[in-house]
Amino acid sequence: MTIRNVLLKISVDWPAESAKSPKGNTLGDFIRHDAKQEIAQSVGKQYLVDASAGKGNWAQVPWIAIFDESITNTAQRGFYLVYLFAKDSSGVFLTLNQATTEVKNEYKGGYIEILKKRATYYS
Repeated sequence: MTIRNVLLKISVDWPAESAKSPKGNTLGDFIRHDAKQEIAQSVGKQYLVDASAGKGNWAQVPWIAIFDESITNTAQRGFYLVYLFAKDSSGVFLTLNQATTEVKNEYKGGYIEILKKRATYYS
């Protein structure tokens, strides 16, 4: 399956499937396992891939993250690529995201300014 087909399946199926129970849901399982594996196979072994439709409950939107392990291996630290899906299936977006958890813990109340400066720098 190509990356395009993985993204298309999630986009098309998300509105109907996310209205159902997440427990044992085939799309949720597809995102967490098959989609993750297909994307990982496509991008190569030098990248770590994670994907989620939510844990216990549905996420607002499903996502598939691609981590360059020389930068980070988690969405809580550093920068990473992530596919984000529109709730209404109107699109899929490949975004460069920055983690907030590490910055928030380090800078406490001033973390929003640090994130803004970093976003400006990398845009």
